[in-house]
Amino acid sequence: MSLALPAPTTTVDAGQPSAVRQEFRYQLEIVALCGFAFAQPILDVFGRSPETFVLRRADRLDIVIFGLLVALVPPLVLGAAAALTRFAGTAARRVAQTLLLGFLTALVLVYGVKHLAGPPGWALILVAVVGAGGGALLYLRVRFVRLWLAFASPATAIFLVMFLVASPTADLVVPRNVGAVELNGSKLPRHIIFIAFDEFSTASLVGKDGLVDAQLFPNFRALADDATWYRNYTALSASTTFAMASLLTGDYPRNVDATAANYPHNLFTLLGSDYEVHASEAWTAMCPRSVCDEARKGSALPTLTGDALDVWQQQLSLQEENHIEGTFTEQTHVDDAQTPERLEEFLASIRRDEPRSLHFLHLILPHEPWHYYPSGRTYPAPDGQLGAPSLVWGPTARPAELGRQRHLLQVQYVDGLVGKVIATLRQRGIYDDSLVVVTADNGQAFAPGEDLYAGLQSSEFPAKTFDQLMWTPLFLKAPHQRNGRVDDTNVESIDVLPTLADYIGARLPWKTDGVSVLADPRRPDHKTFFAHAPDQSAIGTRYQVDARVGLRRTLDNGAGSFAGAGNSKWALYRIGPYADVVGRPIRDLAAGPDSGVEVAIDNPDAYANVDPGSDSLPGLVTGNVMTPKDVTIVVAVNGTTAGVSATFVDQHGPRHFGVVVPDFLFRRGANDVRLFVIDDGSSGVVLRPVQVGGINS
Repeated sequence: MSLALPAPTTTVDAGQPSAVRQEFRYQLEIVALCGFAFAQPILDVFGRSPETFVLRRADRLDIVIFGLLVALVPPLVLGAAAALTRFAGTAARRVAQTLLLGFLTALVLVYGVKHLAGPPGWALILVAVVGAGGGALLYLRVRFVRLWLAFASPATAIFLVMFLVASPTADLVVPRNVGAVELNGSKLPRHIIFIAFDEFSTASLVGKDGLVDAQLFPNFRALADDATWYRNYTALSASTTFAMASLLTGDYPRNVDATAANYPHNLFTLLGSDYEVHASEAWTAMCPRSVCDEARKGSALPTLTGDALDVWQQQLSLQEENHIEGTFTEQTHVDDAQTPERLEEFLASIRRDEPRSLHFLHLILPHEPWHYYPSGRTYPAPDGQLGAPSLVWGPTARPAELGRQRHLLQVQYVDGLVGKVIATLRQRGIYDDSLVVVTADNGQAFAPGEDLYAGLQSSEFPAKTFDQLMWTPLFLKAPHQRNGRVDDTNVESIDVLPTLADYIGARLPWKTDGVSVLADPRRPDHKTFFAHAPDQSAIGTRYQVDARVGLRRTLDNGAGSFAGAGNSKWALYRIGPYADVVGRPIRDLAAGPDSGVEVAIDNPDAYANVDPGSDSLPGLVTGNVMTPKDVTIVVAVNGTTAGVSATFVDQHGPRHFGVVVPDFLFRRGANDVRLFVIDDGSSGVVLRPVQVGGINS
């Protein structure tokens, strides 16, 4: 008789999940909070900013992959890192999960509180600390929280689907079928060259005689001598999206994104059947793929990834965030740092032997950041505008004065680009018989105490600066036109497309709000301007503007009146009080005793070893007056006075100053940078030395 022993058994606690099930639950929790901490903040911003993908020249595959990366990479990376702690034991894995979820909870709370209440930085730090501790404690103690996290894990997928299907960017992913119309034109030119600049007021070109200032801007003047300059031309909005939509369609802007699906009747669909269209848009996506589906050049994902990191940092930073558009700048080729990459590609696409062609370029210049010298060299631009921490100029004269100086120096750089375009067209033998259009989206304001753009702080009409925001250049050179003329007919941006159709002898196949200046110009006294929401997301109140007042202000406030006298290369450095001392050797100026003023220069080591042949120079000298008194600072470089600055209050200090040093003053190696206080003496101005960084200058 044998005795059968029971087989050994393993006791399993039904209340304890297996390691695999537990890890799966942990990963769902991470996915859930990553969706709210990463996917939602980033995809929401990019979903509302289709212009980002247009500027980065991203195709639909780039956009889909970008969305997948934003949604999947954070939970995969964080989840994998957390899972590795399991090798240290179950307890270590639980601690890692608790700490990670506390951290993610803090991110979610900071993002939510910042956008709902906008508290100061110290309050956000408190929210982060409380959120991290509270989130971790709730996760450990409250079972419902863990259950909610598991069920909330699909949120990331929902955010991704909303981005790809329901956001304004969806029109780029799944574009609606928009095609070109049949164009019957009686005098179609072989080539149409259309360039739209950005943030460019008419006043930025006007000399004292009311014409384009030939000394400051010789290439714009050469264009004006060949073209019709519609000097009384205005934009309808200070928002680029709405302004460009009006320019390209001939219609008043609407509360929709500037895409082909929303505006199927536009410049590109008008010409697309008869012209080969090359369109390089920046803020809009008006050219449908049926017309402009050109082969892409490389992937946009590396640049978009950098944009996404910038946006996420802004959303969760303790400082006031900037719009993503604020990061947009024109990139330059490594081998030609003085010419924007998109302009080079634009010029390369123009060929004499091609069929009828439209070449369109919206160039984000002279848009800020203002950091170009006329030569094409650059200087590092500061974070934010000097004297305008919230994009509102300070109450004293110097911040707006310095801003306009830097802007006009950048306009001189743009003037050089216009010269390059004209020279290229002439070299290829197509300038004379081309229809050339040069214009801008809107202007920018330089007035103490006022917004740089309308509507940043409110949606009210910019009564003090409307002329700077509305009046923008419009040059139109007809084929074989050789004599330039100035036309002060009242023209608005919605009139450009109807006028262009008249120039080529075509009849617009749809009705527009605009009228052709050649056929039936509008009444001479009234213009239209649309305000917009501070975030530029919606059209605001429509205003009627007195055209005569605005044009008079524009002509009275031109760049020629702002610039100093004498040699043209010094003109935009001799501005403000004591401008006549700029450009003079300091040995020729009266010297006084030590001022007793102490000054701290930002980045003083930048002048120890300068290469004048490099693309970037330390040309913006800024700093703070440490002695508690308001003074006027003179900056001298290598024995020559470079500029004068009154002190002003901004985010960098209560007595900040800034001077742009001409690039031609720098020499190779160490540069002698000296600062003085300027006083009025009995026989003229007197320079009194200051203490710079504790060293007698």
